[in-house]
Amino acid sequence: MFTTMTMTIIFPKQMMLAASSCKMRILPGSFTWLLPLPFLLALFWLCLPPPNWFQVANQLLRTEKQQVTMLIWHWPFGESFDLNSCDAMFNIKGCHLTANRELLGVADAVLIHHREIEADLSNLPRLQHRPRFQKWLWMNFESPSNSKRIIGLNNQFNLTVSYRRDADVSLPYGSITRRTREEKTPDIPPKNKLICWIVSNWSPEHKRIHYYKALRMFIHIHSYGSPFYSQVSESEYTMIVASCKFYLAFENSIHEDYITEKVYRPLVLGSVPVVLGPSRENYEKFIPGDAFIHVDDFSSPQALAKQILHLDQDAVSYQKYFNWKRKHRADGGSDCGHTVQLPV
Repeated sequence: MFTTMTMTIIFPKQMMLAASSCKMRILPGSFTWLLPLPFLLALFWLCLPPPNWFQVANQLLRTEKQQVTMLIWHWPFGESFDLNSCDAMFNIKGCHLTANRELLGVADAVLIHHREIEADLSNLPRLQHRPRFQKWLWMNFESPSNSKRIIGLNNQFNLTVSYRRDADVSLPYGSITRRTREEKTPDIPPKNKLICWIVSNWSPEHKRIHYYKALRMFIHIHSYGSPFYSQVSESEYTMIVASCKFYLAFENSIHEDYITEKVYRPLVLGSVPVVLGPSRENYEKFIPGDAFIHVDDFSSPQALAKQILHLDQDAVSYQKYFNWKRKHRADGGSDCGHTVQLPV
């Protein structure tokens, strides 16, 4: 069973995406909570949805000095934003965010994004004598299949920041959290499509492409995205997914803990994800086991199609996939660093 803890945060209007409160998974025994580093709160503003950044930031804040400076060495994916002190922006004391590289010699922490250094190590900070107190944070939210291994980085970084549970700072793509007593269980949106898929990254060697091709032989799939000459806007994405009984939440690569917005967004929008990725056991570390269908639960794509067609006719059994919503809610579900957040 998954373990959750909730905490409510108020965000500036310009930072809001879809939610007015934030929740976060607490990982028991995680090394994260042993880190007395106030500057870590800054990195949560950079990549994942705001709920994750602030919750973890508040938990990590253990002030050791009057002011801790965190230098953002790279804007992840080139997405920049206005910087103010942590106190002014988030009402959190003891931390200062900056992108001024002239402060490299005095910054307490330097946040470095993998994508910006994987092809060119000259993008790394250059210091003749790196201060002993300075921490370098390696941040990456791509899977190993989409992350080039970089030679020559041994002993360069002090902390890791990623979606993995064993990272020093673990930031999943989303979370399942308990509803407050005041929250009403949402109604399931009306459906006019059985199963849908929206995709932009079409690589013939991907396992998900092979599975999709086999599955569509036995069931009609409403398919969208550039491979199908059907571009989808953000508003159209929301409308399409909400109108589908099932959604193909197929990851572009299969790795431990690599469970992305492709799963969380259908959960938020009221569709049942059909997942292809790591094992069911791994998914259930993050998501209730009765909230999704795993392709590995079936002997073949044909067997999966048969079950989906059965559920289409069995309203009682279909509704059971939403029982988790009575006490829990899904949060998060945006692509890291992208302004227009669409699945890939």
